Amino acid sequence: SRQVPLFAACAAMHATEDSYLTCDELPSLVSVPDWSLSGADDEVSAVRTLSDFRTASDLSPDIPLDNSSAPSDQAPVPARVLQTYGVEVPDIPGDIGLCGHLCEGQVASLAKTCKAWIYFNGPDDPNFHLETLECAGVRIWVRSFPGVPTMPSDEQAIAMLEAIDMLPRPLMLQCTTGMRAGCALLLWLATRRGYTTASARQLATDVGLRFYTLCVSGGSMREWLERRLPTVDELTEVLDGTGLIFRQLFAKRSSTFTYLLGCAYTKDAVLIDPVLEYMDRDLAAVAASGLQLRYVVDTSCHESHVSAAGAICQGHSEVQSVISLASGARGDVLAQHDDRLYFGNIVLQALAVPGRSEGDLAWLLHREPDAIGTRCPAMLFSGCTLLIRGCGRTDCGAGMFYDNVHSVLLTLPGDTLVYPGRDGKNRNVSTIEEEIHFNHWFRESREGFIKNIADMNALPRAPRQDDIIRANMAGGR
Repeated sequence: SRQVPLFAACAAMHATEDSYLTCDELPSLVSVPDWSLSGADDEVSAVRTLSDFRTASDLSPDIPLDNSSAPSDQAPVPARVLQTYGVEVPDIPGDIGLCGHLCEGQVASLAKTCKAWIYFNGPDDPNFHLETLECAGVRIWVRSFPGVPTMPSDEQAIAMLEAIDMLPRPLMLQCTTGMRAGCALLLWLATRRGYTTASARQLATDVGLRFYTLCVSGGSMREWLERRLPTVDELTEVLDGTGLIFRQLFAKRSSTFTYLLGCAYTKDAVLIDPVLEYMDRDLAAVAASGLQLRYVVDTSCHESHVSAAGAICQGHSEVQSVISLASGARGDVLAQHDDRLYFGNIVLQALAVPGRSEGDLAWLLHREPDAIGTRCPAMLFSGCTLLIRGCGRTDCGAGMFYDNVHSVLLTLPGDTLVYPGRDGKNRNVSTIEEEIHFNHWFRESREGFIKNIADMNALPRAPRQDDIIRANMAGGR
């Protein structure tokens, strides 16, 4: 099942006087009570981690649907009951539930498993059981979030996104049918991760969001959401709270991505995987950002396009090219696993992932919390080792490649943003958690992966591929 029983194990919190919150009061949520499961038996221990939540689906089915009068050590609502209630808990992010109208007993049962609750129909709706949630100590945010045909204004959408940011987890999103709740969740995931329309569509399909995949009347909601997201041609520069200047650039001819990273304080910059045909565009982007290019990094000796590294370095003596030592290619800096590349206050860490070729390097950027203390996920520039729901063809050793992707990349924190070297479906970014769940190449067994790679390698190679590789071995010169 795609639905995860996240709400299957946690206890009621003590009621607080500020359980009912307006949008202006959201900053008070920075400090919230801790939670634990008291009186738990051997089957249900004090569950606090995502992986443990997901093991709670085998709890006894003999749980009353109305847990409102149950003692504090009553086992929580199991997955079967969540499905009976019509509650969705998508795999991603795994700690947010979606539901429609519920009776008071059902709300009481779920309130024992939630830290926070957002209701999108307004406080006067008779189907909203405010007192029941308050008695359970649940943090509550109530604000109208219109549906078809009105749809939310920009101000309403921003307020909703900020509420999801600030409220503690587990969190329930509730509307009349659960469809607007699903739309709100996808908009939050997409905007916070910088997804294009295609990336959001991919995630919605993979996790099975009903408003996107099953609801006929959801078409207007889908259109409203997609209008708020960019295409790969509309991606713009981002300055995050840690001083990182970031821009993702797409090369249509090769369906590849180039990444511009800069330090807002020192103005030093790096280009990752620039394409020769798009060199002028990339250098113009560097100049427009007021940056000084220091390094040009290739994640591998590419076979799909000629790198711009050599041409850029020839015209700009202060710029150094970077490529893996194991690739055997020409470069100014020959990097190995765990090497660091410093530019301003930004550090890139090299991660060797041999197997697709001898010299594939992914680059990991760790980020400090931003100015207000918000944790910023790491960024992985994976080249063609790990693609969105795919991988590159493997000419060196499929088994070694499989092992290295699993041990080096898929062990990174689940919220690590994955920026691929290429994508032919207009998707731009994923996460490690998404690829663990939904990348069928690496969900296969090792033997199955080796067979699939052999089938892919049997396909015709791209035209001029040998010429492109020779040019890149010479540093793109």
